[in-house]
Amino acid sequence: MSTSKRNPANRKFAFRFQCWMQLSLVSEKVSLPEPLRIAAQELARSIRDGVENSTALDRFHEETRRLPQNNIGQFERAIQRATYDLGPEPKRRPWQLKPAPLTTIYPWFDLFHASGFRRERALRTLHSAPPSAFLFSILLRRLNDWVPQVRNAASEAVVRVLQIMSPVDVADALWIVLPVEKSWRRMGSSQKQILDNAINLPGVIDSLATKLISANHGPAGMVLRQASRRSSLDEYLPEMANRAVQPAIRSLAYRMLLNGKAVWADGWDWRWVDKSMGLRTKEPRLVERPISKSVNVVATLQAAAQDKAAAVRRVAGDYLIAHRFEIDETCLELARLLAADKVPSVSSRGAFALKNARTTKN
Repeated sequence: MSTSKRNPANRKFAFRFQCWMQLSLVSEKVSLPEPLRIAAQELARSIRDGVENSTALDRFHEETRRLPQNNIGQFERAIQRATYDLGPEPKRRPWQLKPAPLTTIYPWFDLFHASGFRRERALRTLHSAPPSAFLFSILLRRLNDWVPQVRNAASEAVVRVLQIMSPVDVADALWIVLPVEKSWRRMGSSQKQILDNAINLPGVIDSLATKLISANHGPAGMVLRQASRRSSLDEYLPEMANRAVQPAIRSLAYRMLLNGKAVWADGWDWRWVDKSMGLRTKEPRLVERPISKSVNVVATLQAAAQDKAAAVRRVAGDYLIAHRFEIDETCLELARLLAADKVPSVSSRGAFALKNARTTKN
């Protein structure tokens, strides 16, 4: 009798693991493109059978360039599942020995390997530029690997690879990584510093700011929110407020300029609702830092109040409400402008500021 049948604890663990795998398959929101799935399976099969396949490797690199710049974690898990679903091994005669697995390292493909030893070995051999922004984002994701030795190897690999990458490629990878960076809780201070150094590299912050201004879709607001942890983007905030395509970028830039600070969520805290009943709720832990860029508040407020997007005009209304006890005649005119707005969420803010305003002399 096997150990799993003899030990109830092992049976319980196996059942829970099977349920977790089924739930993870159901909860996945992305499906791997068929050419990428085939290339990943051919590579994994060649490693299993001890045969090199450079054609499949080139095709795998090429297909990763076509992946969308979101859902990095789900695409990584989809590639890992594809490498496990290889089908039955070829039949052999009793006297035919099973070939030894391929010892050659495919560095950018072995970053997905289930074995931490192989992931670490792949990271130690990385000395070339990444074939795509997605694969470089996977390298950055290894900074949050659950194996400490892999995280250390990833730190060294990122430093080496950054020296031979173009700023535009680094900015494209940061566009993928920054929205999910806040969930990476295994990174130590050294790994976080490496990520900060990547953002502050010459040309990278310029490329990232240009991408934030010109992007008409995607998680631009989340990228700016996470990038605002560093002060290197402060100089670009006025240009983002005036020229960014997405209202989310303009509203966030105006809010930081008017309030003079950047705010972001850093984890969660519990707040008691009723301690006697054991009721509590989870709230985001907010962290802030001052903005190094100073602007003309009145001119910035006028521009925000006249923006074509209601989300930006709401920022102007929020500022007027927060400073309603020290409002001047110019701001009073802006409050009247907002009170006459067609959007209820904007007009209500302007009306509240008018009703509770205490004017001061210019």
